[in-house]
Amino acid sequence: MGNEASVIFDSLPGQVYDAHVVSVDAGVKAGQLTADGNLAEPAESDRWIRDAQYMRIHLTLDEHPELLASLPTGARSTVQLYTVSGLAAWLGHIQAHLISWLHYVY
Repeated sequence: MGNEASVIFDSLPGQVYDAHVVSVDAGVKAGQLTADGNLAEPAESDRWIRDAQYMRIHLTLDEHPELLASLPTGARSTVQLYTVSGLAAWLGHIQAHLISWLHYVY
């Protein structure tokens, strides 16, 4: 907890918001991810390389917390977590800004 993150909202392309992790769900259960307040459920796969497993985390925006109230319900975003510092974090920041600009095009 406390890791830094960048949040890019699909409805606000070109803008990157700083955030940090407030909490992480305690675990996952087998099945499908639903928005019902239960644990996240990883999908079963027989592929050689399994799909990414999703884990619910809770973030808070460092600036502009009122922004969330102005977004429509179901608004989507991309989140870049920074769990290390140095070159990897710098590359993550570059990736977040690149994604924010790509939202203009795609």
